[in-house]
Amino acid sequence: MKFGGQYQSYHWLEGAVPQNVYGDFSFTGAFTGLGFADFVLGLPSTSTRQAGRLDRTLHQTQSGLFLSDSFRVTSRLTLDFGVRWDYYTTPVYDDGYMSNWDPATGRVTVAPGTLTAVSSFFPKAANVVVGDAVPKAKTTNFRPRIAGAYRLTGNLVLRGGYGEFTENEGYGVAGRLSTNNPYSLTETYTNSITGGVAALSFPSRFRRVRRPRYCRDRTSRRCRLRRTKA
Repeated sequence: MKFGGQYQSYHWLEGAVPQNVYGDFSFTGAFTGLGFADFVLGLPSTSTRQAGRLDRTLHQTQSGLFLSDSFRVTSRLTLDFGVRWDYYTTPVYDDGYMSNWDPATGRVTVAPGTLTAVSSFFPKAANVVVGDAVPKAKTTNFRPRIAGAYRLTGNLVLRGGYGEFTENEGYGVAGRLSTNNPYSLTETYTNSITGGVAALSFPSRFRRVRRPRYCRDRTSRRCRLRRTKA
């Protein structure tokens, strides 16, 4: 008989800063037909920003046990059988800002102590409640496996097997829970011009560069004065 197990502990640091945190502008040529021309005039087609949480850490653990045995039925037939149990927990953010959605009730569940941090831009019609946002890990992941070997001749053996496995839902940020909603939402504004006034524009646009004036006679007094002033 054989038996064993494994235990895995994972820790992550989300150190990447989303681009939208510092503001994101797009210039598609919606107003002049050329994206660069819109940029020079300070007229973005869209403006996006996000109030994100930075340097977040999360952890996750996974465990597993197995038991197997081999039984010789006859001198030609040998059977192997066993069972495996897996316990996959959900990734958890250490700061506690986590949420979940219940499709049965339509409720958005946020972790205790985080209700006041829900974004003011989150839909008012959404039913936000305080509760356990982290789903409980399943404890009944028992999966059987069986295999057999039958010796047909002295040098020829027929083998076969069957097994079931528990699929892992993912590690870290890919492990089932949303990382943003409803605490940090992305706001996108679409620009438009009404009555010659743009809804969004840069406060300081690129100024027109004047072409320099050249002297025909570089030896003249006027030309020397221009060169001195320049």
